[in-house]
Amino acid sequence: MQPRTAEQYIGHMDEVANELIENMKYFSMNDKNNEMPEDFQNELYKWTLESIGAISLDRRLGGHVNYLRRYYCQAKRHVIVTKLSTFN
Repeated sequence: MQPRTAEQYIGHMDEVANELIENMKYFSMNDKNNEMPEDFQNELYKWTLESIGAISLDRRLGGHVNYLRRYYCQAKRHVIVTKLSTFN
């Protein structure tokens, strides 16, 4: 991808990255040892899905929303993440 082409995705990618960082802060503050939860890999899967959606579809998929809003449509996202984590 050429730099001028990649430039058009910076805004979406910045939003996705900032939401991941906010979720990481939330997890860290709510753990007695300031660690990520055991299932943190699922958060990374969601970040990956959102990043792919932002670039390939030019839209947000809603799979990696801010942790405080995550229970909205959680069941559908959980199924997608579970399927992706077992994909070989």
